[in-house]
Order: sequence, then C-alpha cells, then structure tokens
Amino acid sequence: MSEREKYKIDFADFAAKLTEADNCDKALRTIAEEISRLYPNSIVLIAEKKSESENVKFKEFIGNEKKLEKVSSFLNSIIENGKADAHKLVLELLKKRTPLAELDVSLAELCAGKGVSENACSIIRKSLKLKKLAFLKIGQAAQKDIFAIIFLAGEDELRAEDATALSRISELGLGNCSYKSAFTEASEIYKFLFEYIDDIYYESTLDGKLLVINPRFAEIMEMPLEKIYKTPLFKFYKSNSDRKKLIESLKKNSIVRDYEIDLVNGKNKVVPFSISSKLVYDPILNEKKIVGSMRDISLRKKYENESKLYQEKLEKEIKTKDNFFSLVAHDLRSPLAGVFSLAALAKNTYEEFSKEEIKEIIDAIYSSVQDVNDFLENLLEWARIERNMYDLEIQTFDLSQLARELARQNRVSLSQKEIKAEIYAPKEIFVKSDPNIVNTITRNFLTNAIKFSPRGGKVDIIVEEDKANAFITVKDYGEGIPLEKIEHLFDFSKKITSYGSEGEKGAGFGLKLCKELSGLIGGDIIVKSEVGEGAAFTLKFAKNLKIR
Repeated sequence: MSEREKYKIDFADFAAKLTEADNCDKALRTIAEEISRLYPNSIVLIAEKKSESENVKFKEFIGNEKKLEKVSSFLNSIIENGKADAHKLVLELLKKRTPLAELDVSLAELCAGKGVSENACSIIRKSLKLKKLAFLKIGQAAQKDIFAIIFLAGEDELRAEDATALSRISELGLGNCSYKSAFTEASEIYKFLFEYIDDIYYESTLDGKLLVINPRFAEIMEMPLEKIYKTPLFKFYKSNSDRKKLIESLKKNSIVRDYEIDLVNGKNKVVPFSISSKLVYDPILNEKKIVGSMRDISLRKKYENESKLYQEKLEKEIKTKDNFFSLVAHDLRSPLAGVFSLAALAKNTYEEFSKEEIKEIIDAIYSSVQDVNDFLENLLEWARIERNMYDLEIQTFDLSQLARELARQNRVSLSQKEIKAEIYAPKEIFVKSDPNIVNTITRNFLTNAIKFSPRGGKVDIIVEEDKANAFITVKDYGEGIPLEKIEHLFDFSKKITSYGSEGEKGAGFGLKLCKELSGLIGGDIIVKSEVGEGAAFTLKFAKNLKIR
C-alpha cells in the first residue's frame, strides 16, 4: 500500500463513525481524529464561531502533545491577552470563507498585505517550527459555524480532494448529530412533561384498555401504575353511564372538550376530572383509539361549591335584610297609627269627652307609645347582637320576682283588653344569668299573649325549675298557631304577618329577636300550640350560667 493510499479518506468508514456519534462534541472529535490520521504530522484545532463579532472558541485539539501544548498556549494567549494582530489574522481567515482551491496558503502569503505585522507571523513560525496553516469550514452545529484550523508540517499540503470530502461528509455528519441532539433534547422535555406535568395524557382503546398514561394519574388515584394498566378504564367510573355518554359523543363528533366525569380512586374517594379527547386511527392496532388529556378539577369544584354556597348565603342575607325592613315598618306602623288617631280625636273633640273618657284615651296613647318603646328597645338589642357589641351582665336574681314585675309593668296593656294575668311561681327561684335578656324575652312573650288573647280572657305566667335549668312560660288561650307557622316564627328570612284578636297587626320581629337573645345565655325557646286552644312560649335556660 502506497503512502498516498495509506492516508486516503475511507468515505464509508468516516461516514459510519460520524453517524455513530450521539452528540455534536463526539462528532467534532471524530472529524479532528480523521484529519489527524490523514496528516499525521499536523496539529488540528476545531473551532466554532456564532457571529462575526464573536471570538473564536476552540473545541478540539489533536496532534503532537508538545507542539499541541505550544499551539494551545499561544492561541489562548492571543485571545486572553488581546494580541490583536495575530487575533485579527485568525478572524480574517474565518470571515473570508477561503475557496477550496486556495486553502493551502503559505503563512508568509497570509501575512502579506493584511496589515498584520511580520513579528506576529514569525512568532507562529518560530514557536511551532511549522510552515503552513489551512482553514477549512466543515459545517454547522447548534447554529454555529464550525472550522478546522490545521497546522501543516514540512512540505505537507491540504489536498483539494481531501478538503472537499472532509467538508461534505463532515457537514452531513454535523447535521445528523444536530438532529440527534435536538431529538434527544425534545425527548427529555417530553419525558419530563409526561412524568411531572399535572395534566394527564392518556391513550386507550374504545373498550377501555389503557395503552399509555402518565404517572400523575397513579398519584391522584392512589394506586400503583402497574395495577392501573391492568384495570379497564370503565372500572374507575363512578357512573358507567358517564363512560357510555363519552364514547357515544366521541363516535358521533370524533372529539370532546372539557367533559366532566367522576372517577373513584383506590381509597374509594370520588375525584372529579375534566376530559378532552379525540378519536384517531392507529395503524399498528388497525383500529380507532382514544387520545386525550384528563385534569383533576377537585379544586375547581371546591371553589364552585364554595361560590355557590356564598351566593346562596348572600341571597338569603339580602332577603333577610329586605324582610327585616318590612318587619320594622309593620311593627312600628300599628302603634304609631293608634297614637296618631287617638291624638287627632282628642285634639278635635276633647271638649266633648268626660274625664273618664280622656283618661281612657291617655291610657291608650300610653299603651301605644309603650309598644313603640318596647319595639325600639328590641331593635337596639338586635343591633347590638348583630355588631357583636352585646355584653352580658351576669347577676343572681329571683326569677319569681321577675315574673311578678313583668305583670305589673304591663298592667295597662292587660287592662285595656280586660285580660287577667295569673302567676304560678314558687316564692323564690334564684338563678344566675342575665336578667335583662330574660326580661326582654318574657316581655315579648307577654306582649304577644295579650295581642292574641280575646277580650276578657287570661294569660298564665309560670315559673319552674329542675336540677340544672329554669323555665318561665307565658301561655295564652287565644286561637293558637298552625304548625306550619311555628317552623318559621324565628326565621328572619321568612316574612309572617299576623293579626291579634282585635286586629292588632304585627310581623313577629320580637320573637325573632328572642331566639337570638336566648342563644347568648345558652338557652332555648320551646313553643307548644294547638289551633283553637292557645299557645305557650317557654324560655329554658341554665340556672347557673358560666361564661367561657
């Protein structure tokens, strides 16, 4: 074998080596080794350059170690120490894109007429004891131009046929490695997305056999991935009809978007999902398959439910507010109308009345004003509760005495309808609670009892106790309350208008307030009534209230 044949490019072997390189750095190394094999006494540098303004970056060095050390040291010195003349020479060669026929150019010729000092050229000659340089563009990788810089020894010349072969095969090899690198990078990105993204990618047959699904599904379903692959998809559905509807929709439209389903995980917990899927033909399976994504929408459903509850609460509060204003208007209107009528009557015809009649009018006005005052007291109490400004005043007091005082304070209202108040109470029952709250509640009980009692009737005020609780009941013998109305007596969102035995109008604001007040002392209100036999309202509360 001649020396020429010995150092001739084996196209197939060189191309095969480049094809085997799984990244561009290995491909560049292969190119440098091939050039070094063709020109054994040379030193080969592989350089990359992204733009004209960018410095050259050296990627590979092949050759005699001692000479290589000098080359490396010298070229690095050019870049690091800013030896502009020599650096300019390298850049000029890269910019020029030297034609293949002129690649073998002596160093002296390169220096001549370039404005590069002879000193810079002689440094290269003396330092390396080499006579020639060759620059060869060998392709692109990662959007950068790749060059081979060859320091040729002795009488060696870069052969034109080598330059052509090296350029063409290397360009193809670098293109292949760039594709491989891009494919590898894309594969890594896909793998990362497949394994860690929250959305779930899946493929399945129409009968529910899973072909592909990412691990996130196993986390949500709290099951091993292996078991999931062995389980038909329809087994996870809470409702099999949801699965049937999904398949029917896919068969009809080939695609579904944001289709909501409920799946049951390994812990028997229902997990809501949104599915977007498409029906596609799989040539390997020779049948259509489902390709799509699933998303856990548990948080979305939670927020939707919370929003719905908040909306319902808001609507109820608005309705309660509207009813509240209506209650206030109703409960103020009746007594004020009575005061106005009596005052107008007294003003226009007072000379015609006897002293007894004038006293009756004054008593009626007093009773109406007392009703207004009681209502305003109730209103203030309610406002304090709503603003969390109600301060309990816990005292020890005699509940029997409070019952007797209650009857005395309402004697005018009782006498106007000729109603007799009967008190059934032990001589003394001492309790520890808030007497103002107990008085407000029982006062409202008695006001209602008077309103609904017939003229000449009676009301009972009953005081009782057991070991832990005290009870005070106000019972009337009027028409009674229908069962369906009892359920809404204490609900602000319900508007209930009622009329007393003589047409007294009321909307029940006082009773609604009583319910809230009773809660402040840990109490409860018990209502017993039968239509035609009257009604009994009882306040039950602890005899010894302890504030926590």
